[in-house]
Amino acid sequence: SAALLASAQAGFSLTDSDIDALEHTATLSIISSYAQMFQCLRAMDTQYNFGLDLPATIATFRAGCILKGYLLTPMTKAFEKDPNLSNLLAAFPEALGDGLTPYRQILGKLVAGTSLGLPVLTASLCYINAMFAEVIPSGQVVSLQRDVFGRHGFERLDKPGSHNFQWPELQ
Repeated sequence: SAALLASAQAGFSLTDSDIDALEHTATLSIISSYAQMFQCLRAMDTQYNFGLDLPATIATFRAGCILKGYLLTPMTKAFEKDPNLSNLLAAFPEALGDGLTPYRQILGKLVAGTSLGLPVLTASLCYINAMFAEVIPSGQVVSLQRDVFGRHGFERLDKPGSHNFQWPELQ
């Protein structure tokens, strides 16, 4: 709740705008989490061919007690309208358009102003950012790390071919 967040650190407070941003944040984080799950289910279906029907899968969530929520109906409709929807995020352009900037702003405020750990909100935002990025910076970092620790080489964005840097020995 907002009171819990506000009391997380002395002197930290939330404005009405922050509360609205938290609503956007929760919505987009939920959509992001489901999008990741559905992508995993699709990958498993490709591997094991169990006949995935996402609208029917979502219906089972509604029948349970844990995964109920107001977003299940628009998620179902999105997959009924387009069973080959590239990613669930693509079905929520309004939520992304209205909520992404407030999501980033409130997450920054919470990280900077409290000692709260926010791994799910952070991971969800990273996933959303990655889905809309032409180049994924974290992928570039991983490539460089592999080169540092194993001299695997890396590809540069500004030059063709595989490159290797002479990193100092790490002891």
